[in-house]
Amino acid sequence: MVLSYKSITHLAAHSVLAVADASYLVLSLEGPRWVIYAVKGNLSSGEELTPGTILDLKRMQANGEVFCNLPVSDAEMSAVVASVPASLPTAKAAPGKDEGKE
Repeated sequence: MVLSYKSITHLAAHSVLAVADASYLVLSLEGPRWVIYAVKGNLSSGEELTPGTILDLKRMQANGEVFCNLPVSDAEMSAVVASVPASLPTAKAAPGKDEGKE
C-alpha cells in the first residue's frame, strides 16, 4: 500500500534520507510483520498513485522494479501502521442522497 506524507512523517529523518532517491514508500505485510519498502520508480514515478493504493509488489518486481527495505524501529512502525487509516481516502455520499430520510 502506498504511504501518505502524513504516515511518512512518523519515520526518523535519517531513515527517510537513506532512501532519498526513491520515488515513493509502500507498506507491506510480509508474513507476520509489517515492512516498509522504498520503490525506486523504474516502472513509474508514482505521481499517479494516491495514498492507500494497493500494489502487486511481486508483479512489479518481475517487471523490473527495484525495492529497498527500509529498516525502522518497532515504535516507528507502530506509529506508521496506526496512522494509515486516517490517511486513506474516503467515499462521500452523493449530495442529496440521504435527504428526507429519518
